[in-house]
Amino acid sequence: MQLDTNISVLDSMILCDVLITDRSGIAFEFAFGTGRPVLFIDTVPKETNPDWREWDLEPVENRYRSLMGISVHADAMRQLPDQIQALKLLSDSFPEKMKEAAGEIFYQDEAQYKATANRILEMVNRSTPSD
Repeated sequence: MQLDTNISVLDSMILCDVLITDRSGIAFEFAFGTGRPVLFIDTVPKETNPDWREWDLEPVENRYRSLMGISVHADAMRQLPDQIQALKLLSDSFPEKMKEAAGEIFYQDEAQYKATANRILEMVNRSTPSD
């Protein structure tokens, strides 16, 4: 196991089997981008909207934590090695699980993708000088 202190995380994310984080949004990037699980360290939640319960608007970071991995309380750090091993065992089925979840979580419309791609190509072709 190696602790990465590099500020630029993209290269490291590709190499990691498991991401260990608190409540950071990087968990979404890691789980959905690499198809690998996340080990969350439970910390005190940051609440910028304390009325979310009143509106029944659970923060997405809380809602999908259990889908992206497992949580360990900050006082139970001795469990980390066992929990990391448990996550590694889930790694084979995890990419498919994330693919299914992406279909539920993220807006996907094939026609819109094509229209957006065509628009980008039009803009690129317009801005590229012809030979």
